[in-house]
Amino acid sequence: MNTCNNLPLYHYNEMSKEERQQFEKHLKECGACCENLKAFAAVKDVSRLQSAPLDVLNNIFDQTTRKQSFFSFFGTWKVSIAMAACLMIAVFSVVTHKPSYDKAYYYSDVLSVSYEDIYAIDSELDELEKMLYI
Repeated sequence: MNTCNNLPLYHYNEMSKEERQQFEKHLKECGACCENLKAFAAVKDVSRLQSAPLDVLNNIFDQTTRKQSFFSFFGTWKVSIAMAACLMIAVFSVVTHKPSYDKAYYYSDVLSVSYEDIYAIDSELDELEKMLYI
């Protein structure tokens, strides 16, 4: 195999110790490999990314991807006003609601009904059911 083809392996340190020593001997004899090795090094240096400061990256990350907590939603004044209005409506409806007790049946009402009355009502209901399902 052509030794010049091993230049990327040498540059990225992917050779065994013996192969590396043989390739270094080859570099002393081959000017093309020396020039190519310099080109590899230049490309590798240029390809290193320069990063922004960490606080700038975190600020961008906060503004774009991080979700706000559920409770931060309640911090806006519009939501606070809407919740206060709903609470006032609920309190107003509870205070002004007057339940009608005229149709309510109490335990004392049940005691005043005799078994004959219950039997009569039950018979009437049976007759009504027969008329409906005939």
